[in-house]
Amino acid sequence: MLKGDLRLSRVNITVEHYKRIFCSNMMKSNQDIFKNPITGQMQDIFIENILLCGLVGFSDFYKLDWLQSILTWQDHEAGCFGKEEDISEIFEEFLDAPHKRVKRREKTLTDGCSSHMTGVAVSALGGFLNHYLSEQDITKRPLI
Repeated sequence: MLKGDLRLSRVNITVEHYKRIFCSNMMKSNQDIFKNPITGQMQDIFIENILLCGLVGFSDFYKLDWLQSILTWQDHEAGCFGKEEDISEIFEEFLDAPHKRVKRREKTLTDGCSSHMTGVAVSALGGFLNHYLSEQDITKRPLI
């Protein structure tokens, strides 16, 4: 899904190649998610994919229509994300699953916001900001 070469051999695949494979899968996932109305856990996954793959350098994830959708999910009064979702419903499948490790539970902030969703969204929005600001920076453009 992403532009670039991919090695045919699985021998000596580097971290960069694994990033490309992972983020190609995440791009396909986000494209599929974006085709339908996005609610609850899908919002969280959608934003996480943008955050992770944007951080490792795939600017393909900083799509303007994706940014506009994310901004509509923000609570207009509190400024947070995940406020109207029933947090227990979103994380229900994780809470009921048997794990060998200590479970991390969602913490609802005092204003009813999801701490996880807000943190992930703010981080992803920072990536969008950095991306669009660097596009506007004429000192980073080649002189041709």
